[in-house]
Amino acid sequence: MKLTRESYVKSIYDVAELVRCALNGIKPDDELISSLDLPALFEVSKMHLLTALTAYALDMAGVKDEAFHMALSRAIRDAAMRRVERERVYAEFEKAGIWYLPLKGAILADMYPSFGVRQMADTDVLFDESYTKEVRKIMVSLGYDVKSYGRVNHDVYTRPPFFEFEMHRSLVIGSKGSEVFDYFAETEKRMILESGHKYRMTDNDFYIFMIYHEFKHYIRGGTGLRSLTDVYVFLRARGEYLDFDYIRNACEILDIVDFEAQNRRVALAVFSGEELTNEEDKHFYGQILTSGAFGHIGHMVIGRMDNYKNKKHGKLKYLKDRLFLPPYVVKEVYPFFYEHKILMPFLFFYRLGRSFTVRRKQAVSEVQVLLHYNKKHNNKEDEDNKTDPEE
Repeated sequence: MKLTRESYVKSIYDVAELVRCALNGIKPDDELISSLDLPALFEVSKMHLLTALTAYALDMAGVKDEAFHMALSRAIRDAAMRRVERERVYAEFEKAGIWYLPLKGAILADMYPSFGVRQMADTDVLFDESYTKEVRKIMVSLGYDVKSYGRVNHDVYTRPPFFEFEMHRSLVIGSKGSEVFDYFAETEKRMILESGHKYRMTDNDFYIFMIYHEFKHYIRGGTGLRSLTDVYVFLRARGEYLDFDYIRNACEILDIVDFEAQNRRVALAVFSGEELTNEEDKHFYGQILTSGAFGHIGHMVIGRMDNYKNKKHGKLKYLKDRLFLPPYVVKEVYPFFYEHKILMPFLFFYRLGRSFTVRRKQAVSEVQVLLHYNKKHNNKEDEDNKTDPEE
C-alpha cells in the first residue's frame, strides 16, 4: 500500500508503543488498539524489521490480523530453520578446527521476550582469518553460493530459501595503523572460549561493537527503530554486568562518546515509557523513526555533511572525499583496483558509471540533499533511496 506522510508518522509511533509493550510484557491499552490502521502498521513495521515483535504485542491484546499472524508464524519458522542451519555450519568449523564467534543478531535474538520475534536477514560470524579459503570450501560444500568474496572485511554466502552468512575476517573495515581497526583487533584477543572452537565476546566488548556498528549505520544513512530495541534488550539483559567506565574509555578511542550516551538514554526512555524532554534527544529519536531498518540517503548525507560543517568549502571537501576514496577503503571494497594500481585512475570512472546506472536514483538524491543541506532541517526521502552499504 502507498503510505502518506501522516499515516507513516502515526503508525511508526504506534509501532514504537506496541514494541514497548512487547518488550516489557505489557498488554497494549484498548484506546491504542482501537485507533490502529493495521495495513499501514504492517507496512511501517516491515520497514523497521519489526513485524514479528509488533505481531507479538497485537497477539497479547487479542487482535486477530492475518498479515501479522502470518508474519509472526513465518518469523518463528525462519528462526528455527536458521538455528538448525547455524549449528550445521558451526559443526563443520569444529571439524576443521577453525575458531569462530557469532555476532550481533544471533546473540541478541535469545534476549528477546519470545523465540523468533527478533527478525534477522543474515547470520554474522567472526572467524580465524587464516582459514579464509577453507571457510569458502566449507560453505560451498554445504550448498552455498559465493555472493561476495575478498571485497570487504566479510565474505557473503547464500543458499535457498533464505540463508545468508556474512563471514567476517575482521570486525571492521580498515587496516593496521587505523585507530578503530587496531582497537577491534585487540577486542578479538579478549574473546572468551565457550566450548570447542566457539568463542564469545565479553559483555562490555559486545555492547561496544553493537553501538559502533549502529553508529556507522546512523552516520551513513540512519538506523531504524529495531536498532534501538536491540540496545534496550541488551541493557535490560546484561546492563548490570557492564563497566561504563571501560565503555566510555573505548568510546573515546572510537569517537562515539556522545552517540553511545544518547543512544542509551533514548532507548531506555522510549521503551520504559518515559517522555523525551531534551530537544537533541527528540531530534535523534526522530531520525531513527524516519529511517527504515537500514537508513536512507537523506540521513546519510546529513550525517556525513555534519562532519564538514565547520570546514571552509565543506561541500567541496565532502564531494572530494566521496569521489576519491582513501587507500584502505579501496583495498577493502575494490581489491582489483588496489592490487592493480596502474588502473587506479579508472576507479573514478568506474564508480561514476555506477552512479549513472546501478545507483542512479541514489546518486541523484544524494546530490539533491547535498545542494539543499541544512544542519537543522532533514528533507525526508522516499523508501526507494536506500543506502548502498558498499559505498
